[in-house]
Amino acid sequence: MSKKILFVDDETAILKSLKRLFMDADYEIFLAEGGEEALQFLSAENIDLLFTDVKMPGMDGYKLLEKVKKKYPLIIRVILSGYTEGKEIVEAIQKNLARTYILKPWNNEELLKFIEDTFEIQKLLKNKNNMNKFNNIPTLIGSYNRIKTLIEEKSDMEEIAKTIEEDQAIAAKVLHIANSAFYGVKTASIKQAITYLGSDNVEKIVLSTSIFNQLKDNDKITSVKKPLWNHASLTNKVLTFFYENLLNQKIPKWCETAGLLHDIGKVIILTQFPKEYETMLNNVNYHGNGKEDLEVEKSIIGNSHEEIGGYALYWWGLPYAMVEAALFHHHPLDEKVLNKNLVSMVHLANYYAWTMVDGVATCHLDMEIFDFLGITKTQCDGLIKKLKIK
Repeated sequence: MSKKILFVDDETAILKSLKRLFMDADYEIFLAEGGEEALQFLSAENIDLLFTDVKMPGMDGYKLLEKVKKKYPLIIRVILSGYTEGKEIVEAIQKNLARTYILKPWNNEELLKFIEDTFEIQKLLKNKNNMNKFNNIPTLIGSYNRIKTLIEEKSDMEEIAKTIEEDQAIAAKVLHIANSAFYGVKTASIKQAITYLGSDNVEKIVLSTSIFNQLKDNDKITSVKKPLWNHASLTNKVLTFFYENLLNQKIPKWCETAGLLHDIGKVIILTQFPKEYETMLNNVNYHGNGKEDLEVEKSIIGNSHEEIGGYALYWWGLPYAMVEAALFHHHPLDEKVLNKNLVSMVHLANYYAWTMVDGVATCHLDMEIFDFLGITKTQCDGLIKKLKIK
């Protein structure tokens, strides 16, 4: 059955161009000149992919995306706009109202390839075997769901802080990160910590802490649990440090905790498959920190930690850039990756985080990312010496 794609734009010329482009493509195309007309199509057709402009008369694209996410959450949503900046686009990506944005004028071949890759990734993320295997994942994160709801509803800071304080482990982790040398804050106040970290960062810290708290310790698990958290925290620190000192830019707001959650698949394996995880640890080919581990994971539980992590973050509705950071951090230049800069930087941060702890390079590093990012390994080796672990 052909996939159904809906394009929404108030410019007739744009819609005509799109109609011509897809004349011979194996997709069923629908065209709407505004948000209200788009909603009519959505109620009548099982749309798979939505492209919308942002600035339109009447119902703008942001409002449309809000409505579509709420009423049709499984539809893939993308912004197609001539504006590279703007509060609406940033917020739409940050709140996962849209997976990404594509600029006008678009390249026809690139747009067609984007759509093809998008549907291929979606097939993986909606794989029924994965959904059945991990169907109890959403029950793992009760604290996260409560706090996420409060943040989305823009509840009073006092209420958010009070909810966090009800879980000692989460409260301790929020204060620990806020008081780290990286943020340079000295506070015992959860409310003040939230102010410094930002609600989006707090949400993701709560998510990762909630999952770690589900691990039922035994000698084997305990020996892995703390290093996993330390690695996640250090990777996030390296990621932000490299963005600012190598790329000379701030990491995009919606993925500031990509390093913290990139290996979340390993934590879920620990949570869901503790016996299988012990089997992996006893496998001579499993080292716990590299690309080579993926095949061992697949042979024992059927999925790699990349796939499991990407699936979980997608299921929880995190921004798509975060999903990709988990799903492709060992394959950053895969042609299906949309956010190659971010995923390449996470790959780099993951490598150097392990190197800082082990003292030597112990995991795979894709050397092609240096040319892609326009940097050198010599730069990274020199820079990482300036970053202190504590």
